[in-house]
Amino acid sequence: MKRDSARAAVPARGEGQPPRADAPRLAPGVRLGHDGATFGENFWLAVPRLAGRVRLNASAAAILLRCDGSRNLDGLVADLERHFGACGIRPEVVEFLQRARERGWIA
Repeated sequence: MKRDSARAAVPARGEGQPPRADAPRLAPGVRLGHDGATFGENFWLAVPRLAGRVRLNASAAAILLRCDGSRNLDGLVADLERHFGACGIRPEVVEFLQRARERGWIA
């Protein structure tokens, strides 16, 4: 069976675990996915209230991939700093998460 990678939704990390109350996660009905043969390129977010998709840059995708309800903000930032090999990105992550919450992307 051939898998349609052009419309593949990204599996949630921590699947099967209850979400933490203090951990960001995608809002109900919001899906994160990608187009393309290589995982990590052309990420999009399907948002039901917009009846469409929002294209994401690499940083936004990296943050939202970690919004699975299994990490609090400190854990999310630490994981991103390891991923990007950077320090001091917390203010940018907090700002992005605030905007994402305002737009209804995360709960």
